[in-house]
Amino acid sequence: MNPPSIFALAIDRATPTILYAATDRGVYKSINAAPSWYLFNSDLSNIGALAMVSAPGTPTTLYAGTFGGGVFDIQNVVYRMYLPVAQRGK
Repeated sequence: MNPPSIFALAIDRATPTILYAATDRGVYKSINAAPSWYLFNSDLSNIGALAMVSAPGTPTTLYAGTFGGGVFDIQNVVYRMYLPVAQRGK
């Protein structure tokens, strides 16, 4: 199986080993700075995510924009910063 395509990354500034990835297969989470990932769809349908952003004033809510499936909110996440893939330095 091919790895998922990543469209956006989120990094927790308070705990930089926690990462979130918006992919063509949904939202993935890593708690060990990326060596391992698990599917973190938390009520998100099994549809790809194109973008992620935290709610203004509520950084524990992560919004994931999907491929034609709308926008989902994922509650109680540790989330501080949104980085579009184009700005990662690659």
